[in-house]
Amino acid sequence: MGDVLWLLPITTVVFAISLAIIGLLASIEGISLADLSDSDTTLPGSMIVIPTLIQQLSWFGWPFVVSRRKGLGPAADWGWSFKLADLGIGLGTAMIALFAAGLVGAATSALVGLEDDAAAENTALVSDLEGSPWLWGILFLVVIGAPFAEELLFRGLILRAVAKRWGTVAGVIGSLLTFVPIHFADGGIVTDGTPALSDGQIVLWATIAALGLVLA
Repeated sequence: MGDVLWLLPITTVVFAISLAIIGLLASIEGISLADLSDSDTTLPGSMIVIPTLIQQLSWFGWPFVVSRRKGLGPAADWGWSFKLADLGIGLGTAMIALFAAGLVGAATSALVGLEDDAAAENTALVSDLEGSPWLWGILFLVVIGAPFAEELLFRGLILRAVAKRWGTVAGVIGSLLTFVPIHFADGGIVTDGTPALSDGQIVLWATIAALGLVLA
């Protein structure tokens, strides 16, 4: 659990570095602080790809360090060998996860009365970069980087550390409690005087929770 708690200062440092880089890039691009705080502002690709890459490297890097220092090494700890049966297990798990996410998403949408399904998506950064060369970078980070880094951190280090101390159920819950909140959509907060979660954000989190539960 000490290795999990180390994520707090690591995340703080990574966040500070990302903010510094965003500030530097904003000054180069001539974007003001007011523009950055405006949800309607379309950010340049560099201001999305570079901080995201730094974040994912930290999510991959810390489990790697822990595995080298305290485990059997990444090859053994991460199940680095591949068997043909793994392909079937992966596809089967993906189908179950997508079905569960779709079912929970539809049920939650009905409960909260969501009218626009697009409000429950967090893929705006991909469409924002359409036509930009940075699109290839964000596609790589979304399709390859995020799943790889998130599995190692949330279903790897965090789940196993919590499960080792308090059991498998606690490990699954712990991984969900850290995995779900990081998925935030544009417009996820309603700001009409009293900050509150939007219907779209609630549905997105419910969908992500179902996905994370199956993967865990």
